Amino acid sequence: MRWSIKRKYGNFFKGRLPNGCKLCMEGAKLVLFVTGVCDRNCPYCPLSEMRRGKDCVWANERPVKSPEDLVKEAELMGALGAGITGGEPAIVKERVINFMEILKREFGDEFHIHMYTSKRLDRDTIEELYSKGLDELRFHSTVESDFMLDSISISKEIGLCSGSEVPSMPDRVSDLISLAKSLKEINADFLNLNELEVTETNYRALKDLGYSIGDISVQGSKEAALKVIKSVDFNIHFCSASFKDGVQLRKRFIRTSLRIAREYEYVNEDGLIVIGVIEHPEKEKLLEIMKEISHRYNLVEGKEIYLNLERGRIETSPEVMEILVEEYQREGVRYYL
Repeated sequence: MRWSIKRKYGNFFKGRLPNGCKLCMEGAKLVLFVTGVCDRNCPYCPLSEMRRGKDCVWANERPVKSPEDLVKEAELMGALGAGITGGEPAIVKERVINFMEILKREFGDEFHIHMYTSKRLDRDTIEELYSKGLDELRFHSTVESDFMLDSISISKEIGLCSGSEVPSMPDRVSDLISLAKSLKEINADFLNLNELEVTETNYRALKDLGYSIGDISVQGSKEAALKVIKSVDFNIHFCSASFKDGVQLRKRFIRTSLRIAREYEYVNEDGLIVIGVIEHPEKEKLLEIMKEISHRYNLVEGKEIYLNLERGRIETSPEVMEILVEEYQREGVRYYL
């Protein structure tokens, strides 16, 4: 294998990318947050106050109160897989297993599921997770630890794709290089290095650790990851903070919007649905106005122009609305995007 460094979407990597990362880059991974409860106290934890320490479940931005909520969100975005995160997912193992079984039953065995954990997992637990549908296991630790390497070795023995995912800490380059070498020695599948993200909830802790704070990440985090990648020939992937919002989230929004948009709705480059809106202060006249516009411009009702009774307005495409603004003038009619 050639160990050249490749770059994509502001990320860079050497070797093979985990399947979970490939799907994430397509915006095809559902983010399944199974609990905010965690028995660690990592100073760089980016969780919001709304989720940190709370035993709640979210599928992307949707609160999950029932299995139907989970399935609906996965269907809405056309998910090809899910990343199970927290908090600490291993604390709610039975919940994780239940969700994995639901997703595999609904979307098939090819639906790819990866999970994060910072726990020591024994063979029985790993085998159970694997048998219930887990495809990839990502261990988290601030430093190299025997428990993490042992758990990864067990995962590999039973055929489960497994590696480590940790923050790229500028003052821990030597530790990260050592971790990469150890992972390579035990034939782990990957090391993912995340740019050390700055949020409202971890800002003070990161400052107290002496880090210099940038706009969205700790300064030097990206450079630290590059040093690690250059030092060890192994499957190492650096994921930037800007990728998560600028690419991953945007691609997921685009993916979802393209699936739900009506024929007259336009999906822009950020995944937002843009429509032309026609309003009139006298709601009872909207049907008459729509009929007149449809006839004059040969528009198919329900496809090219739509009367939204719930919102009390007429909707059409931005292109049609531009024509109407120029050509269709009627007292009281208002146009906007």
